[in-house]
Amino acid sequence: MESTPTLGCRPANLAVSALSASRALYSRVDSFQSPPTSVRELLQELRALMDALGGLSDTIGAVTDVDLPTLESTLSRCGVACEKFKEEIGKHLPYPDDGSVSPRYWARLRYMGGNIVNFRLLLSGYRSAFEATLVSTHLRHQSFVAPEILEHHKNLIKVAGSDIEVFLECLDDEIGPKIDLDTSEFQQLKEQRLGMDNCLEICTRFFDSIGLIEVKQEENDQASESYDPTAYPGECGKGSFSTFNNYSTGDAVIFTVSTDKRTIHGSNKALGWRSRFLVGHCNDKSLQQVSKDFAFTNTGHLEQKESSTGSNTSRTADNQNSCQPEFLQRYGRGFVVSK
Repeated sequence: MESTPTLGCRPANLAVSALSASRALYSRVDSFQSPPTSVRELLQELRALMDALGGLSDTIGAVTDVDLPTLESTLSRCGVACEKFKEEIGKHLPYPDDGSVSPRYWARLRYMGGNIVNFRLLLSGYRSAFEATLVSTHLRHQSFVAPEILEHHKNLIKVAGSDIEVFLECLDDEIGPKIDLDTSEFQQLKEQRLGMDNCLEICTRFFDSIGLIEVKQEENDQASESYDPTAYPGECGKGSFSTFNNYSTGDAVIFTVSTDKRTIHGSNKALGWRSRFLVGHCNDKSLQQVSKDFAFTNTGHLEQKESSTGSNTSRTADNQNSCQPEFLQRYGRGFVVSK
């Protein structure tokens, strides 16, 4: 029982720490004047990473169904990468008074055996994993997601997963017998490789979760289209939700109501201009009262017609005599239909 708060607190703190490290790196890189294209692309990636980390920090504190253990190592390695790259800039990049640096100095900058482009791809992998976590958490809390939105996220995550796989191949090439790194740097490179493995795992799980959402929504749509309340009158209340599809060509009075807070899903259609619908959730007492009101609304025009022909009194008496007290209390007086 005591481990849950600790588990939730650590990733939240790691998200804040990684966000702080990425901001510090962005400020340092942005302080140089007239940077080359590779540096401008790095700044753009850092802005996107900061947005993802900011949203992730807020999400971890607001929900309880985020995959916290997987995020811990990923957040930690992201923060370390930003801090180490900032240190490399301070060690190897001159900083003249006007803030301008020759492009060749940027080209010589190295981190874990790779150049500035490799570092940007590393950050891109972390960002993709964080964005996948955010979107996945959001989709899980939606009752319905439009198919085009699901397809959009599937395409994005496929591209991100492909980029991460390519970067992993680059890291595998760097982790070899000829790499010029000391023991500490080599260990950090292996940890960054594990970090990218985690990012790919998060993206793969997110892609699979979208497929599950699509299947579930398709099953719900099929159930809604195939359900016939007249053919299967006893099936409506057997699940965690009730599905209906009502259609009437006359002046229908249709009640689609849950008095026990059961979820209801479906549609009502009627062609009659005096059709009345009640759809949603209410208690039994309210349902009885609305039933009486609907009965009065739909039979009032008949009473007016009968009054003009002088048969209203006898028809009303027949109604009252033929209705049981329980029926009168729940549904109103009713009326006798013509043969």
